[in-house]
Amino acid sequence: MPRSDLDVVRHEVNRWNLRHSRNYSTTFIVADWYGAVAPDYGRSPQETIDEQIADECDCCLAIFANRLGTPTGLYSSGTVHEINRFRSRDKYVGILHCRRDIDPDEIDHMQAANLRSYLTSITDECLVRTYKDDAELIHLIDLVLTSVMTKENAKIHQQLGHADIATAEAAEVHVRVESSERFRTFASHRSFSSRDWYLVLQNTGKAPAEQVRIELESVSRGEKPWRILGANHDECAAEKIDSGDEIRFHIVATDDSSRRVRCVISWIDRQGTQQIEEQLHLV
Repeated sequence: MPRSDLDVVRHEVNRWNLRHSRNYSTTFIVADWYGAVAPDYGRSPQETIDEQIADECDCCLAIFANRLGTPTGLYSSGTVHEINRFRSRDKYVGILHCRRDIDPDEIDHMQAANLRSYLTSITDECLVRTYKDDAELIHLIDLVLTSVMTKENAKIHQQLGHADIATAEAAEVHVRVESSERFRTFASHRSFSSRDWYLVLQNTGKAPAEQVRIELESVSRGEKPWRILGANHDECAAEKIDSGDEIRFHIVATDDSSRRVRCVISWIDRQGTQQIEEQLHLV
């Protein structure tokens, strides 16, 4: 899309925040790879964008003009990749199509054809809105932001409606990484330090968590996840974590281990099988 349109988006998002953020207790921040992604050697550009922006955002606004974009290997373009990634996480996705007048000589007709084909392919599962000028774009941005907040508030109210029952009967397992530094002094009076990392599971709920399992997956391609001493992926990491208790596992990380992993914790409580997913960093 034209860079000037991104400026319009930023300006309208700021205006929306000034008008509504206090009432909704929410502030929107525009994050695009032009201004928010640092260069990173050793992985594909799309992996870098996913890690630094896409996986940290709560909603996606995709704006197409006359190009579909560059293929990523899995998808026909980076934008299509991100749209599908947000959808897989059950996050809001809005798609706009810029129809401003443009010199035909500036159009890449192959890219334009690819874009038309993609937009046609999603007509049964997506309403794509178009705009021709700043006024229409501003109106659509306001609709998108309001729609996002309406959906999020509905989720919150639904969760609150079941909160009393769920809280009384459910475990709440949280995961975090802690570290400690050890110092050793040898006979030569030379001192050395080493750092130990621990994966900590804490149950803050009002019911015990049973058959607790840990699964770790590297976020970066080609890197290995950490190993957790005492936790076999095919067995329970802990048979039971009582309410208010926590357990610690020693993390084993080598030079080829990822600094960042996707951690899935599952357990069974009175509500059934529960699961959380967090991205953890070695600190």
